[in-house]
Amino acid sequence: MFLRSLTILGLLMLLHGCDPTPDTNTTFGLSDTQASSMATALFNNLQTLSAEHVLVGHHDALA
Repeated sequence: MFLRSLTILGLLMLLHGCDPTPDTNTTFGLSDTQASSMATALFNNLQTLSAEHVLVGHHDALA
């Protein structure tokens, strides 16, 4: 009886965790309010490109 109750509880927790519409904020913006015009233009260009392409980058790959 205990194992059955535990199984049902586990399934209910699993189903509760599978929310089809997660509450995530997918809008991105500049974190630096004093960013230069070049940095702002770069950010806007990357945002435009990311709509149709996959962008990949890394920082200090050999460090």
